[in-house]
Amino acid sequence: MTQLPRAWDAVVLAGGRGTRLGGVRKPELQVAGRTLLDHALDAVDGARSTVVVGPADLPVPAAIGHTQEEPAFGGPVAALAAGLAELPERDGWVLLLAADLPRAEEAVAALAGADFEAATHGVCLRDPDGRWQWLAGVYRRSALESALGALPTVRDASLRRLLGPLRLQGISAHPGMLLDVDTKADLEVARSAEHDLADSEERPRPRRTEQQMNQDLPPIQEWVRHACTELGVDPELVDLRALLDMTRDVAHHVDRPAAPVTAYLVGLAVASRASASPETVRDVVSRAGDLARNWEKERRDD
Repeated sequence: MTQLPRAWDAVVLAGGRGTRLGGVRKPELQVAGRTLLDHALDAVDGARSTVVVGPADLPVPAAIGHTQEEPAFGGPVAALAAGLAELPERDGWVLLLAADLPRAEEAVAALAGADFEAATHGVCLRDPDGRWQWLAGVYRRSALESALGALPTVRDASLRRLLGPLRLQGISAHPGMLLDVDTKADLEVARSAEHDLADSEERPRPRRTEQQMNQDLPPIQEWVRHACTELGVDPELVDLRALLDMTRDVAHHVDRPAAPVTAYLVGLAVASRASASPETVRDVVSRAGDLARNWEKERRDD
């Protein structure tokens, strides 16, 4: 059990459709003999109260609070709002944790070592590239409630839009600590490290083959092939993995509704080039991803 230096409650986000895992719910996947949800709940065992936000039939222990965002699958901000509403009314700190981190206990231990006296609105882990990992952070409840109240809607809002304006203390984390399970390949990496977690941050993520990518995303792969045929698009121009990574970065660093709009802009940019090629698409997609990842810094500089 990890004990933070101040009284705290916990909200564990355990929703999502598991699309990239073929519909399997991530919190119920097992790593090192325990489900990912178990890893998260063990990590927050020192909380005064804990609420899990996820599907109604998720196997949550009776002693743990359990609710679901409204509407279902309304995004992480809607889930956070639902979780806060279920916690007892009191001041203090709230640990926000995703239920897809095999090393959740290590992540919480890193947060516990922060200087909470110096934290204005909260403490949050940052990856080696300096990106905030919003779902591994401890925040003042009053700051979260104020930020939620300032949004026009919590549905499909991005965590960056909610938490980006807060004054946070960043804690550097190594890549292994922040490995999250989004795909079958991620699950393989987590399970391959379960007997030797100490060096997992040194182990490079294996390069995914085309076959593995097809296994990760069968519904999307099938749809893309069909859409390309019907719309007269060369399927060689569709780097699905790069596009998904780019839209994820836009949703994370800008706003969720900005992701499909940016994909459309990428299409316009490619179409405006004298000739389209897989290299052209990769160049434009890469540029859009870089813009999204640097968005927060550019806004601060402005």
